[in-house]
Amino acid sequence: MTGNSGTAAQITVTQLGKDVTLSIEPERIEAVAKGKTYTFQVMSNVDWTVTADVTTWVSIAQRSGSNNGVVEVTLTDNVASEARTANIRVATASGKMERTCVITQAGGTVPSLTQPTVSGITRYEANVQSTFTSSLDATQSGFCYSTEPAPTIDDKVVTIESTSGTSGELNAKLSGLTSGQTYYVRAWVRNANGIGYSSDATFTTEGKKPGEDENPTPDL
Repeated sequence: MTGNSGTAAQITVTQLGKDVTLSIEPERIEAVAKGKTYTFQVMSNVDWTVTADVTTWVSIAQRSGSNNGVVEVTLTDNVASEARTANIRVATASGKMERTCVITQAGGTVPSLTQPTVSGITRYEANVQSTFTSSLDATQSGFCYSTEPAPTIDDKVVTIESTSGTSGELNAKLSGLTSGQTYYVRAWVRNANGIGYSSDATFTTEGKKPGEDENPTPDL
């Protein structure tokens, strides 16, 4: 460009870069002990990458993205009783901006069960029913019973086949009982953290007690 005096003039043009934005939602996730997949949103106008500070129990489906996107994070079962935390970091490609999603996974606990209900009581049999919830998949379940309070699996046991999942209903028949006898029964479920027991239910079989001129047990 030439000025009025005929001398050359230099003009410098500076083009501003776009304002970089980066945010995530939610910034905290409270996860259950049972392993599952969680997601959070990334809102940005540039390329970004994703990293985690732990890899033994956290896996990320995608490690990078551009503009807006969704990050999937899969956790394994937490079989420990203590909670654990992972930090999932999303950073711009330049590394100048970063956001962190904090995931806290609850520790596992033994299953919880309802007090059994007892029905169909005869001299030698009774039907029992209970329900359970578990922080981790159940692996085994049943009912234990005794003539003393608080029976355990070291007493008489009826085991239920094919127990699985984190909740369900338990049904079984107690047989070979003694007539006229009071019993204590508890439901139980096992998971990776141990065995959970219900509270006691009590019932008394029909008929007279042994020695009272009545056969105490059936011919099995």
